[in-house]
Amino acid sequence: MSPKKKLLINTLVFSALLEIIAVIMTFTLPETVVSKSLPFLVPFFLSVSILTNLPLISVPAENPNKFVRVFMLTTFSKFILYAIVLFIYSMINKDDAVKFMLSFMVLFILYLVFDVVFLINNLPKKR
Repeated sequence: MSPKKKLLINTLVFSALLEIIAVIMTFTLPETVVSKSLPFLVPFFLSVSILTNLPLISVPAENPNKFVRVFMLTTFSKFILYAIVLFIYSMINKDDAVKFMLSFMVLFILYLVFDVVFLINNLPKKR
């Protein structure tokens, strides 16, 4: 199976499990504990994860310098996008800001671990 197909399948399965957990938490826990936007954060992280990992797994193994450049660009882009989303949501929904940031942080860590493990296991090897 190609790395791109593997990325899509693994990320979709991982995100589907997280989405199920997020929906269950949203409907079972009181609104004072969990952010009402939690189920909408999972598709956001899914799309960012796929869009930033596809270029990384497409870099040929013979060109490690290009991998470093693409990695730095995608990491910086993610950071800026995440900061913008956190800032805008916090300014619009001040009452939900802390719960949103905690939910965001937990999903960020989960997707960070998932992305790192996936990339380590699926990057092209130099022959």
